Amino acid sequence: MRKSGKEIAECGDLNEQKAWLIDASPREIQQFMHRVPLSPNCAEERLSRVALDIRIAEDAEIYTRRIVRLTWALIILTAALLFYTAVIYQDAHKQIQSDTLKQDGNPKHP
Repeated sequence: MRKSGKEIAECGDLNEQKAWLIDASPREIQQFMHRVPLSPNCAEERLSRVALDIRIAEDAEIYTRRIVRLTWALIILTAALLFYTAVIYQDAHKQIQSDTLKQDGNPKHP
């Protein structure tokens, strides 16, 4: 069973903590950080900060890729709607011209 942030902070084995931090979620790293001393010379605190920064950057990259894909989907759908609108406009324009010719009996040029 995977250890919690509290358990791994209390174990004292730096190598085990390093291995645990590699796979830990941001929430688990936060729990770990609350259990280690805050001092400039604390290796655990520095490692946890680096691990958290990396995990946040990885998560941000995933969300950024999703946003880019969704943005491209919106661009494609907008282009399709623009094309569809142009086709409808042309059809409506032809229909108006055809109706005008039927009513007047003579061609008019707009």
